[in-house]
Amino acid sequence: MALLEVLLPQPQTADNVEILQINEVGWNLRGDRFYLTTGSGSIKLMDDEQTEAAMSVVGHTASAYCLDVDPTGRYIATGGSDALTAIWDERTFSCVRTIDSDK
Repeated sequence: MALLEVLLPQPQTADNVEILQINEVGWNLRGDRFYLTTGSGSIKLMDDEQTEAAMSVVGHTASAYCLDVDPTGRYIATGGSDALTAIWDERTFSCVRTIDSDK
């Protein structure tokens, strides 16, 4: 798994530079948006025509490492170092289920 640090595009000053650890990127089935899992545990929804996240949710209490879109395009699964798998509704970007792998 490759880790990548990205500076979000904005005028750089000491106060507004955000370093973002991206762990995985996945496209939706329509190809018009993609998702990022991050080192902070957030899941970001990116529109392919914008440079900033269209939506961001805290999906995990520690690093979010992986994601996959189901074959129908309705759900997204994410996994993190918090031992949780989260299932997200692709349309509403809301968590519909969590699975604790420690149990």
